[in-house]
Amino acid sequence: MVCFNMRVCKNVIIETENCVFLYKQIHLLAEPYKEVVLLRALGNLSFSEIADVMGKTENWARVTFHRAKIIMIERGKKHGI
Repeated sequence: MVCFNMRVCKNVIIETENCVFLYKQIHLLAEPYKEVVLLRALGNLSFSEIADVMGKTENWARVTFHRAKIIMIERGKKHGI
């Protein structure tokens, strides 16, 4: 990628670093958190669809996703993100 605007280029680099950090954090999640996050974020599945895939309730899918977000937010805070 050729970048002529240094501010834009810097933002792209930071965004890429944040994405890599996020993917690493998802990879480090324990099951079932990891699978729920991947189904929701990358698979674009609804909580109802995740519940169906996992054989659980929609509420379980929502709570599990929320807990995974909390784990990743706390890890991000520890790394200054």
